[in-house]
Amino acid sequence: MSKAVKRLVVRCQPYIIDYHKEVRENIKKYAQAGVYGVVFEAIKFQKSNKNLVKIGADFCYPNEILKNKFLDLKEECHKYGLKFLSGENRFRNMGDSLSCCGFEGLEGFEGNRYNLNYKIYKQEDLKVTKCMENKGSAYCFKAMHQKAGSHKLWKSLSFKEVMDSVFCNKSCVHSYLGIENGKHRKLKTI
Repeated sequence: MSKAVKRLVVRCQPYIIDYHKEVRENIKKYAQAGVYGVVFEAIKFQKSNKNLVKIGADFCYPNEILKNKFLDLKEECHKYGLKFLSGENRFRNMGDSLSCCGFEGLEGFEGNRYNLNYKIYKQEDLKVTKCMENKGSAYCFKAMHQKAGSHKLWKSLSFKEVMDSVFCNKSCVHSYLGIENGKHRKLKTI
């Protein structure tokens, strides 16, 4: 398949820590198959579970545990010449790119650089496109806020206006990063 496409990316989503060894062992096989990189994002639970932390509406692996697992997977990816891509918002800057999709540097494609990842980790590359300033370009946010009549609101706003309000909303940013009271959440049993 890798010979028939511009770039082949494997998605390990959801990543489950109980299968870390098996996931790690497959990285060499991905390299042999011509894979460009691997996207890792941990499983999110809807209900509380032992040794998970609450981030936004989800229950997730604590930062301390997941970070060490991701560092190990990143090292293994690099050992075989693969890109390590983080789909996990808390560790997006750990990836070889702020995009989790592996498109960076791909000719003819430019991703969205006016988002929280660039605002937080690479503000010098934060970029608004002309289309993002058009009224109605915020309609993509409708899926996250499905209330009766909300389509009128989203059609009246620009993508840039909505993102600017998100950038100023500390609770939004902290939830995105898994931060509570200005600090990353500590390991706790829920």
